[in-house]
Amino acid sequence: MILIGNLSLPGIFYIIMEQILVVLGLTIFLIAVLKYFNIPSVIAYLIIGCFLGPYGNDLISNSAQMHWLAEIGVVFLLFTIGLELPFSKFMAMRYDMFLIGGCQVLLCTIVLTVINNFYFNNVVISLIVASAMSLSSTVIVLRKLSEQNELFSKHGRLAFAMLIFQDLSVIPLLVVIPVLSALNINELSLSWSNIELLTPVIKVLINGVIVFAIIILFSRSVLKTFFHKIAMTQSLELFMFAVLFTTLFAAYITQTFGLSMTFGAFVAGVGLGESEYRHQIDVELRPFRDILLGIFFISIGMLLNLQVVIDHFASIMYVVLAIFLVKTIIIFILSYYLGRKMDLVSSIHCGLIMGHAGEFGLAIMTIAISYNLIAGELAQIILAAMIFSLFIAVFLAKYSKMFLTMFLMRLPINKNQEKVSYNFTSLTAPELTHYPDHSEHVIICGFGRVGTILAKFLEVENKPYIALDCDPELVKAGTEKKFNIFYGDASRIDILSYCSLNRARLIALCIDDIKTAKKIIANIRILNHKIPILVRTRDLSHRDALLEAGATEVISETIEAGMMLVLRMFLMLGSRAQDIMDLITSTRKDRNFFAD
Repeated sequence: MILIGNLSLPGIFYIIMEQILVVLGLTIFLIAVLKYFNIPSVIAYLIIGCFLGPYGNDLISNSAQMHWLAEIGVVFLLFTIGLELPFSKFMAMRYDMFLIGGCQVLLCTIVLTVINNFYFNNVVISLIVASAMSLSSTVIVLRKLSEQNELFSKHGRLAFAMLIFQDLSVIPLLVVIPVLSALNINELSLSWSNIELLTPVIKVLINGVIVFAIIILFSRSVLKTFFHKIAMTQSLELFMFAVLFTTLFAAYITQTFGLSMTFGAFVAGVGLGESEYRHQIDVELRPFRDILLGIFFISIGMLLNLQVVIDHFASIMYVVLAIFLVKTIIIFILSYYLGRKMDLVSSIHCGLIMGHAGEFGLAIMTIAISYNLIAGELAQIILAAMIFSLFIAVFLAKYSKMFLTMFLMRLPINKNQEKVSYNFTSLTAPELTHYPDHSEHVIICGFGRVGTILAKFLEVENKPYIALDCDPELVKAGTEKKFNIFYGDASRIDILSYCSLNRARLIALCIDDIKTAKKIIANIRILNHKIPILVRTRDLSHRDALLEAGATEVISETIEAGMMLVLRMFLMLGSRAQDIMDLITSTRKDRNFFAD
């Protein structure tokens, strides 16, 4: 029998299995309970980390392997954010994102740095902590706005733009923190005499710009061709491995150059954001990202010392109050005076839902703690305050409108939130319609002859649509002709969900394989019971089966071609057009007419 220390190998196996089962069981229970109250799963992961970590029951070890997995989760998150932010979207949203979002991060950081410096008596540490506090939770805000149908409202659109800039501002912070850890933090100040100490930081930032340009060019040329070749194999398993390899390879390259792994992943995502494969790439990566992000939030919860929370609860609440007051007031002022079409109520609402700390702020704090830039009870107080602000943010995002209604009864509140558009420049931004505001669109599954015809007529009538196909050659040809087509398996429920199926107006299935068509219909009905589904078939032999599966209408190529010939024939024979149309309409309703 193999012995490791004082335990046999089977003994270690049972101990590890017990720990895994306890963590998984508690995770399932907590997420289910919180979902019942519409509370994000992020809170469940933080609670698990608090109670099962070294400061709780000590069931989970705070190991290097766990921190590595948690960091990979952040890497995957930044990669998927990059996928959703192509350059065209940057340009279309540049006013709200860079002006208002930039001012928000800058002003919040400055004010919070001044406040923090009273406690730390060190400008650099105060600046790092303030930068972390200035960021809000992308996960909580977007999810709550979407659930409450406020994502397209005035405050929802502005909040989304600010969140994008906050996500971007994380990148330089993640790059700089490891460099600062190698310096004597106490020697750093804002005096010109110590400016040479910041030379490594400047060098890293310059390297970041160079690596950014290289990865963008590489992603847009080599990686696009690489994914086309992978897609040609028609192997989803191979495609999944290619996605994982690309993400981790980009992270490895930037780490080799002394930069953050998350920086490389984000830039690679931006480079692939314009490609026709981004939908399938995102869907393949999402399960790994969600699991590893769960580990990330558990690892953050493990850092929280519950005894410190109890001993310094009042101080923690003061910090929470400071975060909310500073951020809410600044965001309100910026929204009201710089936001386009933002009234008083929308500006206050935007400030309330964005006034908390977020997951990227926690990531910055975690890295700062791991590099010993901040430690002790003060670090615990700040970390606890940021986590508590997340708890409060969930309820503020849900009930802030009720709060405004109660206390601002005299102000005119428009319950039907008005949508605003970013089309205020001469630049065209087709990618802007994909996320998060793609609605009232048609989803075309299959881009052969019929799918192409549908897309052409939709473009003539200026109707939004998304086309999906698994044939990389068809996708490549359609992309070259400027059709809004993406590589993706429409039979997968996650691909359909990614295409905003719940906000679509109609689904058109142009697929020859009946078995695949029935599977797609079944998945559509899981997501949406009411959306019309139009199915094209070669004949009517499978009409009843498709209608039973959930199709709204089944159109036969051969019969419709015959109908057109009938129309032309009777017109040439001198019959009235209305009489012919009545005959064709009554014939369509007679299912037995075309029976063999």
